[in-house]
Amino acid sequence: MPIDAPHHCVPVPHDRRSNMQNQMIDADLPSDGLGRDGARALRLIERIESRYGLAPSRCCGAAHSVVASNDSLAAGHSPPKVEVLVNDALLAKIFQCERAEEDLRNSKKKLHDLLAHHRLIKEEERKRISREIHDTLGQNLLALRLDISTLHVRSSSRHPRLHKWVGSALDNLDGTIKSVRALIADLRPFQLDLGLEAAVEWELIKFTRTSGIACNLAKEGKMEADTMTDEQTLTLYRTLQECLSNVSRHSQATKVDVVIGMAPGEFWMSVSDNGIGFDPGAPRKAGSFGMLGIGERVSALDGEVSVSSAHSQGTTVTISVPIASR
Repeated sequence: MPIDAPHHCVPVPHDRRSNMQNQMIDADLPSDGLGRDGARALRLIERIESRYGLAPSRCCGAAHSVVASNDSLAAGHSPPKVEVLVNDALLAKIFQCERAEEDLRNSKKKLHDLLAHHRLIKEEERKRISREIHDTLGQNLLALRLDISTLHVRSSSRHPRLHKWVGSALDNLDGTIKSVRALIADLRPFQLDLGLEAAVEWELIKFTRTSGIACNLAKEGKMEADTMTDEQTLTLYRTLQECLSNVSRHSQATKVDVVIGMAPGEFWMSVSDNGIGFDPGAPRKAGSFGMLGIGERVSALDGEVSVSSAHSQGTTVTISVPIASR
């Protein structure tokens, strides 16, 4: 990486340069006091910061430490050689920052990929459990209901007490079957097989029934389910669920408006409530992962999330993801 150094800075051999850098970087130096060549070195630092877009908080702390060592290092050296020492040590710090940034980017990407893989495995497991419950427990309960229904009919005339008991057992069994069906639907709603639009409508109906919060659904553009992959459909449906869960737990809202739209190459969805709102810039509370989870899900689809909210003015979450154009 070239450095815009003063014209009188002389080259330093690589092995000697490394020793200087180590000496400068590893020293435990004070952060105050700029040394006798401080003003000249600071001008060099400012040019490097300006040229490479480095914020002062990124390199100036290290640079000040470098400059502070000039008094001891400059003994017996000419000013040009001292500037080379300062320049070289600062360059090493810049490379060090760049390597740290690259390591951080790689680490974030690995974490992002791991979370996406975890979500995929989780959804596959939910799908498998849903299928197993439907094919085994669901079928066995239906067979049991047929037997109890037969007993209920045949005991009606000759065994009134048994008939009453069997009727009560039949009611309990019907409640169990209903709970099992709800569990299957929660694990993986069959409406997803009909497309995202059908799944959104069904989810809003269910949400109104369980929470008492009125929901309105509006559509913009022509919904074409075959332009979205199964992963996109499922991820957006789970994102809607998370938004509605946040509304029911935190917003104190009485109404939710959902808008879904599709345009060439893009799908978007907004979820708005008339609740108490919050400050999107405030630090996240410990144990609160709602918006973080939404951001991670949408990011896995290369999409974007924006949040608009203010106290007593409700909240709007807008999601957009790229889709295949027809």
